[in-house]
Amino acid sequence: MLAPTNGSNASGKRNTVTDHDGRSSRPKRARAIKVVHLIACCMTDHGPSSGIVAQVKAQTPGSIDTEVWSMYAPPHDRDPTAMLAEVGARHVSLGGSRHFIDPWTLMLLINRLRQTTPDIVHGHLVRANLYAAATAPFAGRPAVICTMRGIEQYLQGSDVTSRVVRAVERRLNGNVSRYVAVSNAVRSAVVRLLGVSEEQTVTILNAVDLEPFTRVPDRAVMRASIGIDLDATVIATVGVLEAHKNLDAFLHAIAAIRHLRDGHKVVGVIVGEGSQRARLEQLTGSLGLASSVRFLGMRSDVTQLLPSFDIFALPSFGEGLSRAIMEAMASGLPCVVYDVGGNREAVTNGQEGFVHSLLEPEAFAASICQLVEDEALRQRMGTAAKTAAFERFSPTRLAREYQALYDEVLCEPRPSAHA
Repeated sequence: MLAPTNGSNASGKRNTVTDHDGRSSRPKRARAIKVVHLIACCMTDHGPSSGIVAQVKAQTPGSIDTEVWSMYAPPHDRDPTAMLAEVGARHVSLGGSRHFIDPWTLMLLINRLRQTTPDIVHGHLVRANLYAAATAPFAGRPAVICTMRGIEQYLQGSDVTSRVVRAVERRLNGNVSRYVAVSNAVRSAVVRLLGVSEEQTVTILNAVDLEPFTRVPDRAVMRASIGIDLDATVIATVGVLEAHKNLDAFLHAIAAIRHLRDGHKVVGVIVGEGSQRARLEQLTGSLGLASSVRFLGMRSDVTQLLPSFDIFALPSFGEGLSRAIMEAMASGLPCVVYDVGGNREAVTNGQEGFVHSLLEPEAFAASICQLVEDEALRQRMGTAAKTAAFERFSPTRLAREYQALYDEVLCEPRPSAHA
């Protein structure tokens, strides 16, 4: 079952004040907290970017003054400025480079922080986390929060680059008020692999904007828009087309199901874009699936597409707490996933879908086949998935827990600002 998370540290302590009637409440503040969300490039990586948007949208009005800073400029067709303005946040492009280590970007960040003087710099993903921690001593010592969204390769890799990044992160962790993990599995990895103390880490489960999933789009219209018959059973996956998503396993599972269910109309759908697309399309052809698998590329209407599918499958080698899984569950889809990262914290095996070991590819395919064959099971698990998603992945809960964390770290002493 999902472990409860309330934003407290391992000791359960939180800096609170107590009202006259004995209830705990947040410390009273004279003004809104100034928070800068730092990310390499907003909307280039949809998962973290969408998480930021969901959090900001659900914040208590007037409690937080929010800016989202992209270290390098987003592409013109994905500029998030207008979208962020709609939810009450300002977007800033620092004008730095895409290079992982870039002194010019560091200087741009320091100068902007000195001008803006935020209370908190909230980093997302490894590059932003490192830059936030590195620049804090030179920019007035804002509190630094680093969100860890997955058990990334650099945390476990034995190559020189991974070892160096880990060493730098360990060296800088004294500048970080909290590491926030999006699942308990990620939190355990951060403590184990970065040597961060339990007290310096906290789990705040990911969330998704649930409002789009309160409306049910016309299934026939959505299917017609992507050329799929209404009577087909659709198995879908969503994510970047990169090696760690293990999409070969998805295609092999579709091939196995078609072999087992000869004559049954099964269609696989892959939503997303990435460097592996050409190779995956070639594999699709070699498996005889050219007419049975649709590559839809990057889509802006994923929340409308998902309810028109029947089953969601994600064979990733690693996840934090997958936004794709949360959105699939919110759409009412049973999910078949591997037991990596926080997947088991999202999907309860046998209730909202099936969770398998990476060593069980045959069982992974067999569970999808079981759902293809058993419509009643699909419906039952899909209903359970939607209920669970609305209980566990609420942006209101996410915003409340981050507000409490922000209040907590601002009550804690920090080193004096760099001279």
